[in-house]
Amino acid sequence: MPCLILTGHPCVGKSTFALKLKERALLHKSKSIQHVAIVNEESACPDQTIASCYADSRCEKSTRSALKAQFDREVAKAASSSKSSSNAKGSFDSHTLVILDSLNYIKGYRYELHCISKAAGERHGVVWLLNGASVAKEWNSNRRKVLGDACFTDQAMDELMQRYEPPDARNRWDKPLYRIDLTPDDSITKQKGAGQANDGANGKQEGAGGSDQAARDALERSVYNMHSLSDAIDNDAAKGKSSAKSSFKKSAFRKTKPQTEQSTSQEAVTAPATKSPATVTAESSEKSNKESERKATTETKLSLEELIDEMLDSFLLMEKPLKEGISTRQNLTADANVLHETDSITQQVCTSIMSSQKMAAAGIGVMGGKLSIKVGSDTFIFQSRRAVSLKELQRHRRQFIRWTANQPPTDTTQKGIVQYFLSYVEGQIS
Repeated sequence: MPCLILTGHPCVGKSTFALKLKERALLHKSKSIQHVAIVNEESACPDQTIASCYADSRCEKSTRSALKAQFDREVAKAASSSKSSSNAKGSFDSHTLVILDSLNYIKGYRYELHCISKAAGERHGVVWLLNGASVAKEWNSNRRKVLGDACFTDQAMDELMQRYEPPDARNRWDKPLYRIDLTPDDSITKQKGAGQANDGANGKQEGAGGSDQAARDALERSVYNMHSLSDAIDNDAAKGKSSAKSSFKKSAFRKTKPQTEQSTSQEAVTAPATKSPATVTAESSEKSNKESERKATTETKLSLEELIDEMLDSFLLMEKPLKEGISTRQNLTADANVLHETDSITQQVCTSIMSSQKMAAAGIGVMGGKLSIKVGSDTFIFQSRRAVSLKELQRHRRQFIRWTANQPPTDTTQKGIVQYFLSYVEGQIS
């Protein structure tokens, strides 16, 4: 069950993005996602509005606890369903994508969510959704006209933006980090000044080229501007400049004046008479550059569906599942009665194995092979390719008892313990 954590300022389009992400995940080419579970305030706190969930610090704490508990339940449910459909090799496939659609604005809280995914042994990723502050407030005011007090106030919006702790790709719990800018193009043009052609062109270029400027704006609004986060954003921008922004380096949205027929005809008439071959060669190269620049203007930025598909390709096909650490692994200790029964039963099994080997040596002349082991009223088959001494059996028995102290058998009956021990011994001597 891959887990994706959505984070960002309030009212930037996270819920809409989560629904679109669910739609594209179910249609992904890998066919690895068959079910998508979305966890948000509506599912975790159904009796509260979004504004009441973040009314004060006490409400925020209870909301985060409810979201984390719901996220943990969804991950555990997906893990149990995946393990129940495991194949013969013991591995299992995760067909459920768990999406946490909330603010997730605290760094320590995102670390706790990372630990939940790590304990389940699955993939984990963070999606940072960016948008302009004016756009978010405008969308929130439009919602307030319909829903009333159920939405945030402008003061609550400002406070949440100031307390937002941006994710950092240098932290292991924020990796992989996907930044997606949801700022509409028309709002970018208005902010840059729609009356000036160059300013409007540059604004669109930044919106299409990436989300670095939006990330810097979010960092400037936050009081959590430390740990060289701005340097990390600049480094990410420098790394992606040659790849993600190469098509926008030459101002792809610059407005050019169309040539008139008169100027074109004059150039065609005067060029052969006045220009040297070197000048013609230079102009031809310049025309080719203009042609490539004109082709670049036809390139448009990727749609939201294409961005989500690229993110899912990277996350589902390239990211590896997390491995649970030894320090956080939950060990199931066996009861004292189970250990006592295991000690007694394994001693009977060792005695029966030695008796069967002696009988086989007397009757056949060769020790080893299939031996009938009788414990109580039950008879078991022990497959041995060679003779096993009593000293070696006692050593395996001690190791088995120490191992079952932290890994108790699921079947604690006499039959289950005998089969468990015989399988362990067969694996050790094979």
